[in-house]
Amino acid sequence: MLIASNITQIVPSNGPAAGGNIITIVSSTAIGNGSDITQVLVGGISTFIVSQTNLSVAVIAPAFTPETAVNISVTSAHYGNSSILNGYFFNAGMIKTSCSCESFGMY
Repeated sequence: MLIASNITQIVPSNGPAAGGNIITIVSSTAIGNGSDITQVLVGGISTFIVSQTNLSVAVIAPAFTPETAVNISVTSAHYGNSSILNGYFFNAGMIKTSCSCESFGMY
């Protein structure tokens, strides 16, 4: 197993506490060989891997406590573990709901 590489960028660096958005983790050196990333943890929660290359991996963000910065960890069979401290921030925010304009007196 080789020495783990350095994660340099998280895109986007923040998102909704409800999760569901795609997070792309980028490194300046290899974090995998394009198909051997076996696990990505966001705030200690295992995520679904959408795609991966040797320099990046895209995952679906889990739901998490609002207003919290979390660590991200990538595990590759070939390159081991790579991580970044406080790499992603879960925003508090409005939950989108539907409503009719009539409920506000607008027609």
